[in-house]
Formats: sequence, structure tokens, C-alpha cells
Amino acid sequence: MSSEKSKPRRFRPTYLIPLVVVGFALFVYLSPAGKRGESGPSGQSGTGQPNGVVAAVEKSACNEDSASLQQASVLNREGMSLLKKGLNAEAESAFSQALALQDAPALKECPAVVSTLIPLAALQREKGDPEQAEVLLQRALAVLEKAHGPEHIEVAKVLEHIGTTLKDRGALIEAAETINRALRIRNKVQGGSHPDTTQSLNTLGVIKRKLAAYSESEALFMMALEITKKSPESDPRAVAGIMENLAVLYRTQGLLENAGLMMSQALQVLEKGLGVDHPDNAVIMHNLATIRMAQGAYEKAEALFSRSLQLAETTFGAEHQEVASSLNSLAGLYLAQRRYFDAYPLLVRALSIREKSQSNAPLSVAETLNNLGYVQAAVGDLTEADTSYGRAMAIAEAHLPANHPHLARLLNNHAQVVRVLGRTEEAAMMKKRSEEIMSTLPQS
Repeated sequence: MSSEKSKPRRFRPTYLIPLVVVGFALFVYLSPAGKRGESGPSGQSGTGQPNGVVAAVEKSACNEDSASLQQASVLNREGMSLLKKGLNAEAESAFSQALALQDAPALKECPAVVSTLIPLAALQREKGDPEQAEVLLQRALAVLEKAHGPEHIEVAKVLEHIGTTLKDRGALIEAAETINRALRIRNKVQGGSHPDTTQSLNTLGVIKRKLAAYSESEALFMMALEITKKSPESDPRAVAGIMENLAVLYRTQGLLENAGLMMSQALQVLEKGLGVDHPDNAVIMHNLATIRMAQGAYEKAEALFSRSLQLAETTFGAEHQEVASSLNSLAGLYLAQRRYFDAYPLLVRALSIREKSQSNAPLSVAETLNNLGYVQAAVGDLTEADTSYGRAMAIAEAHLPANHPHLARLLNNHAQVVRVLGRTEEAAMMKKRSEEIMSTLPQS
């Protein structure tokens, strides 16, 4: 999410500091135990295996003596183990092999295939391909509806996955309808105040926020929070997650004081329930830091970003992607204060981690290159800035739609450097393309 920041007089590129929303992880498979990520009321078991869909369908698997199903089960367990280690590419390979074994006509509609389809869909979503994720999830939905009927609780869980995926690709009305269907099933089967309904309420609240239906969004979050607090098995992460989404809602409306208060309370809930040095605190620290930064409280923001970075390094090691994200965020704070020489080494280190990562996310590399180009331009290293922006553009063009706003901002950033380097025609072409993209975007 971008925010207003101080910029150097000559170069005014946009640098982005993402606001990480914890919320509830419908895709629990991407947040195994010990890995910082999203959490929710359905959560996970103490062993790190996901509760819910996988556990249920394995019990009802058809033809359990099938050698293919047994091999697929082994590959699924291997995939989950690889996910715990952050080896997403290797995990995807294991799940893909498992799915191939279950694509035989006799096994295609076996409920056990859902154990493969759900985590594989989650990986596609993580890679930025919600369309392919939806294809896999729709297949899982069809299998479960045939096996259990349209109003089974496992159907509701897959509907929640689908609704989140639709939200990711911007199909918000369809996403809301899908989540409402899941909520109706949960209300009918479990009752309106069952703790598991908070998952649907929370997701629907996020969708309503994106639709600018702020009052509806707040009501849904408040309902989810009340149910969660009353639950005898209430997890501090679930309570904090809803409070965090409320804080994001307030921030979206420009209510920074309310947002800061709610995010602070969410952090207090986690620190009281999990301990002050628990790795799950890092995300909320990061989000609270972004609010303090938006308020201009830079010292408070720096302290929070630094604590978040320290937790990431202690939990994951110095070369983990979470560390790179924390480095990039702290560098963004320094950029807002024009502390370019403080930001530079952090960005160089973040770029090195992201480029070497086995679960390399190309757009995160482009984000860091963009920020690095900003610093290089600000201190007068125009040739280096030209190179960084050029590399960022190449990655962005390969992985984003042709009219994506990030492309427009990168083009604008790069054009300013190219113009000062004397390549005026090239700069004019970049500027024109940037303006053309921006002209196609909805006006806020």
C-alpha cells in the first residue's frame, strides 16, 4: 500500500511499503506452525497439519487400498513438510505428482483428491495466479458436493477458499455471494454464534471494506470479534486478527488515531497471550509501524520496524524472505525521512536475500529494485538507478497485466532518471505510456 511520503526535490518516484493484513488464513496450508503468517479460528493443530478439509476428507477417502491413493497420500505429506520449510516450488511439485496419480478416471471424484487440490490451489494463489487456484478449488467443491451434498460443512470450508480467491482477483461481488453461501451453511449446521462462523464473517468484512461498504464491514468484524471473545477456546491470534482487520478498516477511512489504537490493542492481546518475543507478534508490529509512519511518528515507527526485524531474524535466520520484507519496510521508513544512506545497505541486503531465495517471488524482487533505484537516484547515482529501474521494469512487465498501476509508477520513476541522463525521447515515451495506463484506472 502506498502512502504519502517526503520526496527529494528532483526525483519523485513512488516507493511502496506493503501493509500486511493478518486476518484469518483460509489457506492454512501456507502458514504451517513455526512460520510467520496469517492465522484464524480454524487455525492448525499442534503438529502443524491443517485442520478441517484435509483431515475430514482423508477419513472418507474412497478405495483406500488403491496403490495410487497411497502414493498420493505420501506425496501430500511430503508436500506439507516442504511447505513448513518454505520450499514452495518443491512442495508444488510433490502436490502436482499426487494430483497426477489421482487423475485416473476411477479416482477423479474420490474425496481424497481434495487433500491435494486445496494446498495446490493455495500455492497457485501465493504465486499470484488466482485463476488457476479457482479452477482447482471448483474441482474440490464439485467433489465434496457430490460426496456430501451442497450443505455440508466441508463444502462451506471450500467455499471460503473460493471466496478468498475471487477477492484476490477483484471479483468482489461474486466473492461476497460465495462467502455468504458459506456463512449460510455454517449458520444452518453450526449455529450463528459458532466460533467457526467468524472465518466467514471476517472474510466478508474484508470484502465489504474493499467495496467501500465501511459500516457493513465494521459490523461484520465486530460480530466476529464478539463471538471469538466469548469462545471458551478463544485463541489470542484469532482475537488479534479481527482487531487488526478493524484497524485496517479505520486506516482505509483515514481514521489513523482509531487505527493506531486498535492495532496497539491487537499487539497487546498477542503479547499477553503469546509472550512479548513470540514470532507471531512481528506482523502486527509491522502494521502498527506503518500507521505510526503515516502519522509522522517516525521514532515509534522505527522502534516497531526494528523489533519486527529482530524477531524475523531470530525466528527464521538472517537469509529468510521474512527478513527481506522487514528490511524493505525499515528502508522505506528511512526513505520517508530522506535518510538515503541508512536505507541503502538495507535494500542491498533485502535484494540479495530475495534473489537467492528458493521460493523467489519475482515481484518482491522488483519492489526492492524500485526502492533501490529511488535511493540511487536521490543520491545522484543515475547510471545505477537506470539499471535498477530497468531490471524492475523487466520483471514487472513479465508478471503484471499491461495496464497495472505499478507499471505506470515504475515507468514514471524510470522516465525521470532517463530524462536527466539525456535520453529525452526515451523518457518521453515512458512518460506517455505511464499516463496512458493511469488514464485507464478508476478515478478515486
